Amino acid sequence: MKQIVLSVCFLLLLTGCADPRVIDDVNMAQAVGYDKIGKEKIEGIFIIPVFKPETKGESLVLRAESKLSGDLLGHASKKSAFPVVVGQLRILLISEEIAKEFGVRDIIDYSYRDPTVGDRVLVAIVKGKVNDLIMTKSPQSNLNIGIYITNMIVQNYVNYNGIPTNLHFYMKDSFQDNGDAFLPYVKKEKDEITVSGVAVLHKNKMVGRVSTNRMFILKTLKEKHKHGIFQFTTNHSKNRDAVIENITGAAKYTFKKEKNSYSMLVKLNVKGEIKKMSQSEGIMTKEMLKHLNKDMEREVNKQAYDILINFQKQGLDPLKLKNKFLAKQTHIRDEEWNNIYPKMKIKVESEAKIIHMGVSR
Repeated sequence: MKQIVLSVCFLLLLTGCADPRVIDDVNMAQAVGYDKIGKEKIEGIFIIPVFKPETKGESLVLRAESKLSGDLLGHASKKSAFPVVVGQLRILLISEEIAKEFGVRDIIDYSYRDPTVGDRVLVAIVKGKVNDLIMTKSPQSNLNIGIYITNMIVQNYVNYNGIPTNLHFYMKDSFQDNGDAFLPYVKKEKDEITVSGVAVLHKNKMVGRVSTNRMFILKTLKEKHKHGIFQFTTNHSKNRDAVIENITGAAKYTFKKEKNSYSMLVKLNVKGEIKKMSQSEGIMTKEMLKHLNKDMEREVNKQAYDILINFQKQGLDPLKLKNKFLAKQTHIRDEEWNNIYPKMKIKVESEAKIIHMGVSR
């Protein structure tokens, strides 16, 4: 009994030492954006939800400028009736201009070191000004624009061709070797916000982008997955566009020594169902299906080869080929990869199988 009483007293003491924050006494930023201002300054844009029944989806936007990303939170709090906190942060939105010129390391590193920020916070690169993006009206009236963009990115990689990523994954990738990593690339077209592929980063700076129409192949090269959508043109009979959905994809990498160099064979296996074909005529026959599989394999091979060769020419390794290579070539020293990779011969083979034909004509 005495031990129980002592335990309760100890818990009460711990509770009394905490620094409680009442929700009405703070401004909880759910999204933070970063734009470049002038030559050296950064503007921080804090999206804060307004918790009132009659104002669902509305938000307060606070802005602050500084040369250091770590100062922005304090400067924003000076303009507010309540301190700005980031304990409910969902996403960091960084302009492409900052990602290319300054890099994203300072911004991401500061957030990652903050104990109140969760490591599942998303990070995205924004085409143009972040300010223009966040001032767009959310299509869902019950969500502020920060939460809407967060949900859009998440459902994109859960259900379609997006690559899973968050603050923790990015930090892990950026600290490995050359620091090559992917981040979602978001843009605004007219009044619509879309996820338009991924930005490719090298040593925390954006150096390129993979467009939306190649995201399924990129995702398959990176990891085994069960959801996706792939569109290609078939050359059989007439040029028709075919859309394959509910695709599973996987890649197998094999390395081989060839005289004074190495070769890499990438075998891709994809399965899915036809959801739509343009100008389709009659019933889908076995012969038509055979040609569709071949045309799909041809397009898969082409896209995969183009992606791999493009990364090789730029000296980029966001797919972590080095780790795959060294895991199988244990006699090769780590530093030898930099001489092997540029000369490596790349070959792609694929097996495509359409397993269901729910065609919409």
